[in-house]
Amino acid sequence: MKKNYVKTVLCVPVFLWIMGASVLFAQEVKAVKLKKSPRPQSSQRGK
Repeated sequence: MKKNYVKTVLCVPVFLWIMGASVLFAQEVKAVKLKKSPRPQSSQRGK
């Protein structure tokens, strides 16, 4: 029982952090696409 509890306690904040990071990343990608909308090819080569 204790091992499962520790796993849950460790997984929940990591899961929340990943969710928050993905949301922020999606917002940044949208902002970059809006700024560079005239040239979509250059944004694809950037990464």
